[in-house]
Amino acid sequence: MKYVRHKEKGMVIFPNKHNEGWWHLHMAQLLGKGDIISAGFIIFREGKFVCEGYSKSLGLGPAPDDNEELKNLLKQGHYNEC
Repeated sequence: MKYVRHKEKGMVIFPNKHNEGWWHLHMAQLLGKGDIISAGFIIFREGKFVCEGYSKSLGLGPAPDDNEELKNLLKQGHYNEC
């Protein structure tokens, strides 16, 4: 999975469909590119989901608190709509 984190709208998770042209940049444009504070990939490692990697199209990686934001998002079962 991929994610971008918007300053006001929070974290948005979307499929990693690189071969179908889904880039971090496209999601950022839908949300308001200037307000994106972090971006990357979500993987499952050692029994938990973690944010890591780097968005080449945005030139951004994870923020220090992205893992905590993701944990809270999953715990609440709340997902932002684009």
